[in-house]
Amino acid sequence: MTTSAAHVVLRSLALRDFRNLARLDLCFPPSGVVVIGENGQGKSNLLEAIYYLHLLRSVRGARDSDVVRFDAAGFHVAARAAGTAHHELSAGFEKRGKRKR
Repeated sequence: MTTSAAHVVLRSLALRDFRNLARLDLCFPPSGVVVIGENGQGKSNLLEAIYYLHLLRSVRGARDSDVVRFDAAGFHVAARAAGTAHHELSAGFEKRGKRKR
């Protein structure tokens, strides 16, 4: 018996005020990427943002208000992905009113 898993590739990611990342716009090449950097530069936060779009919560168990960058009003995460179809995903949180959008 064979099974086929759905294959989805992340094409782009846009972050606003997510943890220590004020603004980040990335386009990923089809060949993939490697993320490197010093400690505290945001590598894990980048991965957490991707997971946020899947889980609609922090993979680390943090409250939405704790994921907002210091002194920001909220955060927003958006991505484009492709597989058998194209997908646009978007999620965010506003401190004022404490609501997800």
